[in-house]
Amino acid sequence: MAHPAFRSESKLDGNGTSIVITPPASIADNDILLAIIYWEDNATTVTTPDGFELITNATGDTANVHLRTYWKRASSESGNYIFTLGISSNYVGQVLAYTGVRTSGNPYDDSDNVTGTDTAITLPSITTLTADTLLIGHEGNYNWGTCTSLAMTERDDVAGNATYELEQDGAGASGTKLLTISGSSQFVGIIFDLASVAAGSPSASPSASASNSPSASASGSPSASASGSPSASESASPSGSPSASESASPSASPSASPSASPSASESASPSASPSASPSGSPSASPSGYLAGTVCWGHSTGVTEDNIRTFVDNWTGTAEILNGDVDAERLSIGPGEYMESEIWLAGLQLVEILTNQYIAGDTVLVKYKTAADPDDIPGAALNDYTVPFYSLGYVMVRLEVAA
Repeated sequence: MAHPAFRSESKLDGNGTSIVITPPASIADNDILLAIIYWEDNATTVTTPDGFELITNATGDTANVHLRTYWKRASSESGNYIFTLGISSNYVGQVLAYTGVRTSGNPYDDSDNVTGTDTAITLPSITTLTADTLLIGHEGNYNWGTCTSLAMTERDDVAGNATYELEQDGAGASGTKLLTISGSSQFVGIIFDLASVAAGSPSASPSASASNSPSASASGSPSASASGSPSASESASPSGSPSASESASPSASPSASPSASPSASESASPSASPSASPSGSPSASPSGYLAGTVCWGHSTGVTEDNIRTFVDNWTGTAEILNGDVDAERLSIGPGEYMESEIWLAGLQLVEILTNQYIAGDTVLVKYKTAADPDDIPGAALNDYTVPFYSLGYVMVRLEVAA
């Protein structure tokens, strides 16, 4: 099989709020477009063009440097790509096109990031699930120092930002990769992979989706709409019915809506459901962790292997309440969060669905995944945007911005 290959790139640096990047040359449908956006100062938001999904993000130790990476599968591309920062800042923007990448689902298997202040940037090891991947590394440093590496091949270097590539033949751990900048500086670094088109999706990861049917009613009154998912009752909290394939992917379905005030608490019924593998999903793994599909907070009508409560199984700063529609609900106010217990999802695709009972509220859904459950506390906290490949164990976090 052939590794993914670089096709072309557009890049620029400047100062302002609007980053306007021209399309790379000769883009073809199904190319994967990688947008890498670096900026300085305290802007915390980026508005992206349609179709770009977050891969990973990193913020420096004192919030002076930020790095976010996004992907999009090319389809009849036209016009510039415009990224908008929350405040005027120094920035570097790049869009790179790669060919020979997986043509459906996520184009990558794993990602991670690192921040610090030093001359040495050690990109973390990531785990690929298929052979013939292309590792992509990138760093940005506040002092705009020159970066070099003996571990990866440099693609470009502009204004203190450098992109690196490395072909990895076999599936598995990439090992750490060392980058060196010319002088000590605050830095942000990221690493991820691009999967080969020849590999396709891993055999154990067809998506097992369930409908997301938020209720129109406020917390404390019965739901006004039933879920479109056959496995959900009137709580409108789908439980992630597996697909017909024997190797259906794990599907995690936390559902929550934040509260605008103590009197209008959000209702949350996470229904995290990693689905069964071909050999079935036991309710307890040999390591003592939950395995198989799991649903939290629902009352009736769910079909997961494990039916769990929030009480004793979720921790954080928010409140667990008795539910009217569901057995329980989470009341998450601004600046509060709740985290699930760790469960064994296996090396499969995990989908997180949300069920929201108060219209207009916004819950941030995040996750951690690691091959060893003991590594979950120190693992990177990722924003959930699209189904992701579990490294084995998963924890879900729900939070509301302060």
